[in-house]
Amino acid sequence: LKVYEGEAAVKKGEAVLKGDLLISSVVTNKDLSVSFKHARGVAIAQTRHTVSHTFPFRQKARQYTGVESERYRLSFFGLRIPFGFRNTLRMNQVPLPVYTETYLKREYIEQEVTLPKAQALLAAAAEYEQKVRAELGEATILEQKVETHFTQEACVITGTYTCEEEIGVPEALQVEDHMALE
Repeated sequence: LKVYEGEAAVKKGEAVLKGDLLISSVVTNKDLSVSFKHARGVAIAQTRHTVSHTFPFRQKARQYTGVESERYRLSFFGLRIPFGFRNTLRMNQVPLPVYTETYLKREYIEQEVTLPKAQALLAAAAEYEQKVRAELGEATILEQKVETHFTQEACVITGTYTCEEEIGVPEALQVEDHMALE
């Protein structure tokens, strides 16, 4: 815990919970009077996380039918409006900030497929890595243990992580007025 301004509310190595006050903006001066400061500092802590991801063997997959058609749409300041013909819009021979786009529409049907274990494991691992990055963010991973197992219906990946990360969250000082108004 590095305090730049304010007063430490916890000691180094002390266990804290989410929402605990780490740096107080209420400072006790040498003459024992109290003053308010903008609390600033860095609170680095060792944290533990468990991340789990289940990837079912049965997945929905697109199967393209082979039917394709060329379509057109009007793009107007980023708004895309589909229409059935191609045309150029001009006003007094000046092109407007409106244009047509041509795109290919491919028909498909969705059907359920059962992936083999090896393919499901690859897909599960990719999704699991994304989930870990999202959950751990900027944390530095000090230690990790990842286990994979298969159930009858899915591939399950579970990891436990010991990390070092900034846990401080700035919060506005709340002052309540308990004096009666006349």
